[in-house]
Amino acid sequence: MTKQMHGRRTASRVAALMTAVGAVALGAAPVRAQETARYAADFLQIPVGVRALGIGGSYAAMADDGSAFYWNPAGVALVPDLTLTGMYDSRFGSLNQPLGQYYHTGLTLPVRGASLAINWTRSGVSGLGLNQPFVNNADRTSPSHEEELDNLHQGEFGVTGNAFYVTFAKNIASLVDFGWQLFKLPIDIPVGLNFKYIRESYGSMASASGFGLDLGGMFRVRLSDLMTNPYYGNLSVGLAVRDLSKTNLAVSGENSALSRGGLGSVRVEATEQVPRTFSFGLAYDQPLSFVDSRLAVTYDWQSRFGGESSVGTEYRYRDLVALRAGSYDGTLTLGAGLKVKFLTVDYAYMSHDLGSPHRVGASINFRKLGL
Repeated sequence: MTKQMHGRRTASRVAALMTAVGAVALGAAPVRAQETARYAADFLQIPVGVRALGIGGSYAAMADDGSAFYWNPAGVALVPDLTLTGMYDSRFGSLNQPLGQYYHTGLTLPVRGASLAINWTRSGVSGLGLNQPFVNNADRTSPSHEEELDNLHQGEFGVTGNAFYVTFAKNIASLVDFGWQLFKLPIDIPVGLNFKYIRESYGSMASASGFGLDLGGMFRVRLSDLMTNPYYGNLSVGLAVRDLSKTNLAVSGENSALSRGGLGSVRVEATEQVPRTFSFGLAYDQPLSFVDSRLAVTYDWQSRFGGESSVGTEYRYRDLVALRAGSYDGTLTLGAGLKVKFLTVDYAYMSHDLGSPHRVGASINFRKLGL
């Protein structure tokens, strides 16, 4: 097998989850059905954000940057200034010939005591083989069988997934009164809501689209206030629900590739349902005043695919340089960040058998830029 053929077949395996709906439907008779699909809109499971990936995707309780909308929409309320964020990820394969590509860009801005964010993510895989299924009863042990197999290949196609998010979030700050003999404890309770539009395309054969909702909240407290000791850090608890109403995706298209086998074009009309996913997170951020640094440890659990757990840690020196490490459901992740005035640049790495993804991103704080 040539290296190029191996790459194409590997790409097909990587994209199989995203194309499960289209691949099954396009090879069948006309369909009108609805079911909860384990891998519907699976590209949405690719984590967003460079800092978040660096700490293993354990970000539901720590999300406070331009990728917060994905992990916990409540975190959008913790972005204090007008901020532009962008990201690029080479998905598997090599850096110069990735099997897929993943992008994110978004804008977060405070609006009258609340926050608004607009984000776009895009995933793409190209060079997938399009094959015609057997449509006759030829003897598959005959010498001409291999030649017939070669004739089944009908070209290549690509799979793309796009998601557009509009997020509204607000931080509900409060004081918990423990009585006049004790003290009042300040707490933060950010809450947020995503409205999202999803669209997937399977070459020119079919597409799927639909609208969904995500909901999130956090509880944040400074333990230094609770314990009346400046040594202690900040504790945060996060809870998020993705696809709150089990997002429906309307699938439609036409497979004319079957016409070569005498079946004619097959029209597809189906509805897939994205399952609801719950995420829970814990984060603790400890000041290390003796070295002018901070150390954060994080944990996340999400319900999809039978339950996945992630852990991570981040060391920050003077809010200038950051080093990160984590485990994304057992997969090693590493990362680093550099902040210089209005610009933050991040890098993340994820170990994988199909080729380790490399991710880079940047964000611009317009207030610090002087705008």
